[in-house]
Amino acid sequence: MSISVSSRDAGSELPVEERPLHRRFAQGSPDAIAEVVSIVRSIVQHRGWFIPVDERADISQEALLDVVRRSTSSVFPTDEDFGNFVRVIAHRRCIDWVRARRTQYLVGSGTSGSPGPDVKLLTRERQQLACAVVSRLKPECRQIFGYHAGRGMTYAEIALALGRTEGAVRMQAFECVQRARQLLDRMVGAVTR
Repeated sequence: MSISVSSRDAGSELPVEERPLHRRFAQGSPDAIAEVVSIVRSIVQHRGWFIPVDERADISQEALLDVVRRSTSSVFPTDEDFGNFVRVIAHRRCIDWVRARRTQYLVGSGTSGSPGPDVKLLTRERQQLACAVVSRLKPECRQIFGYHAGRGMTYAEIALALGRTEGAVRMQAFECVQRARQLLDRMVGAVTR
């Protein structure tokens, strides 16, 4: 939404404290800057983001720089929306932080982009557990899993390969998945007991 600047909007007739927030902020009013900083900090410091205290200042600064950059463009929200505009930017910076943190966690601590040793160990354990479960299934189930997961075949293609109907293959796959879940529960339960 673009804003047309009228003489009243420009603040020529209004005292500084009655001008719209975005105008006072753009003009460098200390109280407007303090209000925007307060909005950003309240969002960044919210405990739901789980952002460590030592990283909050950087995220707040990034959000404030983004507010300044966007609010100095020719199109930015009106005063009623300016507070929400600031909140959205602060939330976006927090989401960016969470995504970056999640990516670091998933990739591991390796700097070369390769998974860290903890991720490799977890992957290997999951593969071993999956192999143990699949090896205990009936040969028909292993065959369907091999076609579907291993070769990426659809149920219709599997049915054609086995000379059966698609519905029968789907039903057998469902039963095989249930059986695999039961085996997995038993195996994991035996380890945790």
